[in-house]
Amino acid sequence: MTRQARSPGKLILSGEHSVVQGCPALAMAIDLEATADFTSLAEPHLRITLPAREPRIFPLEKLKSLLSKIRKAHASFLRGECAFTQVAQNPEELLAICAGLSGLSSGASLRFESELPLGAGLGSSAAFILTLLKVLEPKRPNSELQKLAIEGENFQHGRSSGLDVAVSLQGGLLAFEQGHGRPVSMQPPLPPFQVYHSGSPQSSTGECVEQSRKIFRNAPSLKEDFRHVTHQTQQALQARDLKAWQDCVRENHQLLCQLGVVPPAVQKVISRLEESGSAAKVCGAGTVRGNTAGMILVLGDNPKPLPESWQALPLKLSRNGTRILP
Repeated sequence: MTRQARSPGKLILSGEHSVVQGCPALAMAIDLEATADFTSLAEPHLRITLPAREPRIFPLEKLKSLLSKIRKAHASFLRGECAFTQVAQNPEELLAICAGLSGLSSGASLRFESELPLGAGLGSSAAFILTLLKVLEPKRPNSELQKLAIEGENFQHGRSSGLDVAVSLQGGLLAFEQGHGRPVSMQPPLPPFQVYHSGSPQSSTGECVEQSRKIFRNAPSLKEDFRHVTHQTQQALQARDLKAWQDCVRENHQLLCQLGVVPPAVQKVISRLEESGSAAKVCGAGTVRGNTAGMILVLGDNPKPLPESWQALPLKLSRNGTRILP
């Protein structure tokens, strides 16, 4: 037996980090996807093959113990007894643990491919986890897939808002708040925008989430500022008002700087872009150290100057969510 599942990545347009605090966010599914191919095996083990890596094999009997171990570690983190550390030793082990969430009881081979740059803020972990869960249990309702995938995301990042999972699962443009995503109605296309990969962040999403959580705790008024800019962003997009969207992006950038997730090197580039009439912001977790911050959203005609190392990604809105291919 064979089948294939696909799941899109995502791009956050507004609400990074504040969404973990219960504030609204706006995000869209993109036309870059992760793929999982399933083949049933007679042997009682799970074989996982990731792009450009050797296959890893996990006995099915080991999945429950791995899941129990990571659940205990995550519960200790949530109780404040320890800092968040990624318990899984490698990405294959994390996916094996997520397969354990599905209750896998017979041998399977899973081969993954991805068009998404890893660790860049485009939701690759949520897309991988969802393709895994969908290809293992194609008939499980989306509401249940969402809960399982969020738990898997927690094992990866510490605290998942559920945003990445909701967008990747449903597709389209979503307004997301406190665990619920609703489609945003608007006339396509979106106002013109560009996205650049500034380089993979040196810190993990979990580290950025924990730092921003502490800053929000000490400056609670920031939540209302993020809430306001996300509301204004949605209005600008629905009106297809590029200038209003640029104003929102500039404000959002300043708020992210206050959270300390925009490195000085990226701030300097964005300042020069603003001086030339463009607007730009980090559109992922960002970073708390290093000089690169993943994806950068840029609004403006022929934005200059841009670092030669920034890679342009011509992303488009996708209406597709997580699905089994016919």
